[in-house]
Amino acid sequence: MRGLINITNEEKIITILGQLQEGQKKTDERLDQLQEGQKKTDEILYQLQSWQKKTDEKLGRMEVNINSLQKDTKEIKRNLNYVWDDIKRIDDRLQAQEEKVERLAQ
Repeated sequence: MRGLINITNEEKIITILGQLQEGQKKTDERLDQLQEGQKKTDEILYQLQSWQKKTDEKLGRMEVNINSLQKDTKEIKRNLNYVWDDIKRIDDRLQAQEEKVERLAQ
């Protein structure tokens, strides 16, 4: 009788071992899937980092260009003020000449 119990226990152990092996196989398959997903995630992260680096470089160039434009704008405004000052002087001269011509015409 004791022999039958041992066989039954052995069968149970073999069944449990088979189930554990099947579970381990599924776990290994899932781990492979997770590793593949991690690989794809790493590739996407690398692409995002590359894109971010390019964006940062473009932003840096834009900042330099903006600074240059601001300097140019200030220079244009200053030169425009000089032009208006010249126009005012010319206008004053013309007005003085017109008054002189009117006095001489009288």
